[in-house]
Formats: sequence, C-alpha cells, structure tokens
Amino acid sequence: MAYLTRKEIDEMKPEIEKAVNKFLGFAEPAIVTTAVNCIVSGYDKRKTA
Repeated sequence: MAYLTRKEIDEMKPEIEKAVNKFLGFAEPAIVTTAVNCIVSGYDKRKTA
C-alpha cells in the first residue's frame, strides 16, 4: 500500500473541494474531509460501494 505524504494530501484537497462543489452546487467541508480521510485510509471504489 502506498502512503500519501501530507504535501500530497494538501495538493489533492483543492481538487476534491472543486469536485464536491461541482457535484453538489455548493461547498460542503464535511464531505471533503470525509473524502480525504477515506483516501488516506486506503479506501477504493470496491470498499465503498
């Protein structure tokens, strides 16, 4: 399993924020935080489906 550095996570977070905003039509920090936590924990599409 590849671990992400804090820098990689910080670089990824704005893109996740944009995706959430585009999908929902408004900003939702709780969803962004949950998505980042899932990525850091190693979740993938199969584990979350």
